[in-house]
Amino acid sequence: MWNANTWYMAGGNGTFMKTNNAGVTWNINTHAGVFTGAYSDVQNAFFFNQMNGILACTHGITKTTDGGNSFLLIPGTEINGAWRSMYFVNETTGYVIGGYGSDNKKLAKTTDAGNTWILSTTLTSGSYNDIYADANMIIAAGVDGFVKRSTDSGISWYSYSTGSPTLLNKLKFINSDSGFVAGNQGFFGFTSDGGVSWQTRNSGIPVNTYSDIDIKNVGSVTNVYLTGNKNFIY
Repeated sequence: MWNANTWYMAGGNGTFMKTNNAGVTWNINTHAGVFTGAYSDVQNAFFFNQMNGILACTHGITKTTDGGNSFLLIPGTEINGAWRSMYFVNETTGYVIGGYGSDNKKLAKTTDAGNTWILSTTLTSGSYNDIYADANMIIAAGVDGFVKRSTDSGISWYSYSTGSPTLLNKLKFINSDSGFVAGNQGFFGFTSDGGVSWQTRNSGIPVNTYSDIDIKNVGSVTNVYLTGNKNFIY
């Protein structure tokens, strides 16, 4: 959402949508995640501005330079599993994460605003749904209740338990120390030491699958929103 009138959306079957009149009408591109003749669901998106953006799709990464009117596959990013999420540290450096395939592709990094991506060979085990990063630290949310953490930009990795064996779906950090993780079976956790230790924070929420977290500051109050339940936002 760029302003009150201009919104972007992306999702299933390689679809990208945008509106310039607050949703009254939509321009729909059904080929944003389509390449090699197959549809690829859009899992995550990052836009540097209204013209230039990157889509992490189930089978590759695509890029637009014309506001979503057209997308091109970035060579070398094809994957037979799925890219699940993406995080940019700044305007040039970002990471994409996923797995779930036999080609063992799980993590890639760009230092040129997504024009090229270098596959990492150091994150070797597991599959991952989300990622957070800063200048040196990377945290990856995995499938077994563990997060993987690197403090040297992905050269070495260490595993830390969140205290729950469930699938982890979403990470959201306030800063490099304080952040949240959400997953299946009603799991919602908090860390204050950059992901080394986690405290369960699921009091008052039902046992459901949670897939997204948002943080909004209202005055001096930090509000945390949790979604995934089909009827409610917490």
